[in-house]
Amino acid sequence: MRVMVAGAGIAGSCVARALRERGHDVTVADGYSQSAASRCAFAFTRTAWWTGDQRTDVRAALAWYGRHGWLVDDSAEVKDLRRGRTVRQGDHYLVDPLGPLVDPDVAQHVTAWKGAGHVVAVTLADGTRTETDALVLSTARSATGASRALTYGGVWEAPGRHLAGPGPLALLRVTDRLSHTAAWDGTFTRVGASKASTASGARQRAERILSRMCHEGLVDPEAPWVYREGVRYTPPAGPAACEVEPRVWALTGFGRSGYSTAPAAAQRLAARLAGEGL
Repeated sequence: MRVMVAGAGIAGSCVARALRERGHDVTVADGYSQSAASRCAFAFTRTAWWTGDQRTDVRAALAWYGRHGWLVDDSAEVKDLRRGRTVRQGDHYLVDPLGPLVDPDVAQHVTAWKGAGHVVAVTLADGTRTETDALVLSTARSATGASRALTYGGVWEAPGRHLAGPGPLALLRVTDRLSHTAAWDGTFTRVGASKASTASGARQRAERILSRMCHEGLVDPEAPWVYREGVRYTPPAGPAACEVEPRVWALTGFGRSGYSTAPAAAQRLAARLAGEGL
């Protein structure tokens, strides 16, 4: 089966990898693939954030990442400024994409599509037209063409280990709800990631995070820090895969932590497409 996946963020990458592992011919199209948030930042998640089936999905996602060679670590050194203590804390999972799940095949956005019998006719941004057996949308635009909210992120990174603590993950808890994260993935130390409604706002916040962690002695201020930025899309709905028209699917809704829930949704969609024998 030929499948085109529009979008190389974490959701699109997961479904493309899942389909390829089932033997399908997958083409990934993304005009901004190098600036996807999942390309520049690690993920920080906790199973305690989720309940029921979603908690099961998160645990399955962590195991899936581990099988694909990503760094998954479940320990953290938490420096709690409010309580004036440092503790080792479990259920804080670092997921670091040491390599992309997929690389885009086409550096173009999907701009239009139309069902044509047993195939979908897809138009790319440069006017190129192609046909595919199924189309999976995981991009900045919904199935109706309405843009979703953009969330900008950034991370400071330096080659080598620059963490003060012994483990791969450190958290600086400023309040009960705000944690700044620094991590060592075996190659780079990364500090961040931040979120904001603008690219400049994300950088300003990331700079404050790096400055605070340097001040608290959690990372080395003399390291050769370099800033990397990315963007992700934050639709209001929860994670879902829905068929918006025959042979066209939307994989959307990963607003809080796509790393936590995208793999399970992608696996279910890949199995459903294969089961229907498109």
